[in-house]
Amino acid sequence: MMAGKSSSKLKYVNAIPLSDLPKPGGAVGAVVGGLDVCIAVGTDGLIYALGGKAPPTGTPLKDGKVGKKTIKDAQYGTE
Repeated sequence: MMAGKSSSKLKYVNAIPLSDLPKPGGAVGAVVGGLDVCIAVGTDGLIYALGGKAPPTGTPLKDGKVGKKTIKDAQYGTE
């Protein structure tokens, strides 16, 4: 691999208004660029964005229990 310029294809887009950000321990769902995502705020106050469905069940993660660096599937309780 040669060193040099690289063009990033990443594009940052707004997911939810800041006023809709949940309190620590909460999560909300959103559709961003056509993708279903979960925006979660851990109990430690850190903000996470991840795919909106729990594999392999497809349960919405926004309904799960948010902890410190974890979110539990609402249906089965798996992390």
